[in-house]
Order: sequence, then structure tokens, then C-alpha cells
Amino acid sequence: MFPKTYKLSPNDFRRVYDKGTKVRGEFGMLIVLKDSVLDHYRIGFVVNNKVGNAVQRHLLTRRLKSLFRRYDKSIPLPPMLFEYVAFKQSSKYELLEKEFINQLNTVSKK
Repeated sequence: MFPKTYKLSPNDFRRVYDKGTKVRGEFGMLIVLKDSVLDHYRIGFVVNNKVGNAVQRHLLTRRLKSLFRRYDKSIPLPPMLFEYVAFKQSSKYELLEKEFINQLNTVSKK
């Protein structure tokens, strides 16, 4: 579970979506907004209602959170606001993992 200080606030979701840099993939879109006030990153996850039923959406959210926790120490992330908008269910965990890591690497190099 993420500490509360690492979660996006409700006001940040709209700001990140409107003003952030978007990196689109097959299963979702990673949106990033630089924020000079932060001393660490913050992240939020959004899963579209078109992605299966509530159980499938919650499973996808849990998978994304576990991916982020697994790689947040190996990929140096600057203090930014991250929002991941998932719009397609992946049949294989490995495909979702590969895309998510590619998106994180793309963002961390900018």
C-alpha cells in the first residue's frame, strides 16, 4: 500500500491530465507533470469503466500498483506527478509490465 503522501489528491488528477505530458501505450497512458514544490513523486491510477466489470478493474489497479512499487527504486524518478489511465485489459501480466516499464523509462529520460 502506498503512503498517503505518495497518492495524487483529487485536485491533482485534473491538473495532471490537462497540463501533463502524455506517453500513450496499447493498454494505457502515463501522464506526467513536473512539480518543483514536491520532494518525491506522487501517483494516481484511473481505470476506465469500459474495462470489464468492477472485479477486473480492481485487479488491473492492483497490478499497476504492484508494478510501480516493484520498479520505483530501480528507475530513478524525479519529483513529479504521475497519473496512469488504463483503457484496456491485458491478457498477460508480462505485456502490461513491459509497456509500463517502457513508459516509465521514457518519462524518466525527459
